[in-house]
Amino acid sequence: MPDDCGQKFDPTQYRIAELVPHAEPMILLDHVSDWTPDTLTAEVTLHANSPFCQTVDQQQNVPAYVGIEYMAQAIAAHGGICERQKNAAVQIGLLVGSRRYSCTVDAFPLAKLLCVHIRASIRSDAGLCVFDCTIKHGNKLLASASLNVFQPINAEKFLGHQ
Repeated sequence: MPDDCGQKFDPTQYRIAELVPHAEPMILLDHVSDWTPDTLTAEVTLHANSPFCQTVDQQQNVPAYVGIEYMAQAIAAHGGICERQKNAAVQIGLLVGSRRYSCTVDAFPLAKLLCVHIRASIRSDAGLCVFDCTIKHGNKLLASASLNVFQPINAEKFLGHQ
């Protein structure tokens, strides 16, 4: 994920679909609310039609393990904004792994606004990065993790699509 992206950001400037290289229905975040070259905050409000919504004991929710994907998409959105700030195309990135995923809930309840915050803590010139991530509802911490991601310089060549 590039660290030389610009400083100006307007939260209404981009839609998530322009930043995250996914197609519906796998775009899970609603919008980006804040961005800096090292951080991003995205929001998602869960509802009955949210991907991965399930009914358990007559209660609808989204399983807590989906939080890793919310975090990964926030990292992708961050990279997407960095590329767009340079008038470049959005590049794919790969989730390499996660460390210390911790959740205070078994599932995320519907009708709750979740704030997904990511912060780059380690970056390498080779495209490997570590992001510290949290998911909160209001001031309550629901989940946290460190995600390792890789953005190849030439994704097509890296994936064998020459």
